[in-house]
Amino acid sequence: MPLRYEQLNRMEREFIAINLRMGLSKRKVARFLCRAASTISREVNRNRSQGLYHSRIAHQLASERRHIPRRKCLLDHPDHQAWVSCFLREYWSPEQIAGRISDIGSKMSIYRMIHADRPRWRAYLRGPDKKRHRYERIRNPKSIDQRPAIVDQKIRIGDWEADTVRGPMSSPACVMTLVDRRSGYLIARLLPDRSADSLNRAAIEALEGFPVHTLTTDNGMEFAKFSEIERALDTQVYFAHKHCPGERGLNENTNGLLRQFFPKGTDFSTVSPDQLVWAVALLNSRPRKTRAFQTPEEIMVAGGVALVA
Repeated sequence: MPLRYEQLNRMEREFIAINLRMGLSKRKVARFLCRAASTISREVNRNRSQGLYHSRIAHQLASERRHIPRRKCLLDHPDHQAWVSCFLREYWSPEQIAGRISDIGSKMSIYRMIHADRPRWRAYLRGPDKKRHRYERIRNPKSIDQRPAIVDQKIRIGDWEADTVRGPMSSPACVMTLVDRRSGYLIARLLPDRSADSLNRAAIEALEGFPVHTLTTDNGMEFAKFSEIERALDTQVYFAHKHCPGERGLNENTNGLLRQFFPKGTDFSTVSPDQLVWAVALLNSRPRKTRAFQTPEEIMVAGGVALVA
């Protein structure tokens, strides 16, 4: 799943400074902030002053650095553009141009110049005309921080967690999993791919007839069209923080239980619906220690949910 980069803010820097002074490791600080450990390490190394990390000074240094270009684009110079144009007309590849004349810039800089004016240079390039991949992101997501507090208490049926379990990278097929936070009841559906359209159709069909107050997901692009689910099921979809699978711990744990039947590497295009139904039925009828050894099915029925056999 492509991730949107977010820079550290002032409050996070204050948290880092306070906890480092208390003796907490950078890795533990990273876990508390739901950040990568390398992010905290780079932050401290870049913005320390006289060997110490102060949040106010660090934020000031980072703000000043933000306005400095990461690297100068050599192709902004007219002479360099003229040289590249000349060599392209000689049918040199961008890699050949950059390798021969290092002062011009990297091959990626030359490719960016070509893409900015594609029709002019297309005839001079080898290979098929490939469109640049457009970066995708989930638009206007609601953070898990906005989720009603009652969801954390796990006292009502209808607060679901959602995810996908995939097989090898060579196969687009996967399994959509939906887990009720109160009961641990699992609903699973085979999907031909991880597209948002496929997931929406399966989720709306699977949850029909069940109470659905909220749905909490990760930041996978298969949930990009979450607004369709909200309209169809009259619910609200919330997104967990990046790199924080513990915020959907029940779903992650249930996915692990499902792996008992479909180990990692399983190509789900070869799994039949009957096989998946059999595995899900076993899990839903298994007593859970966290639920006083009741089964998910028993909790759902006791909550007034009519389960279809």
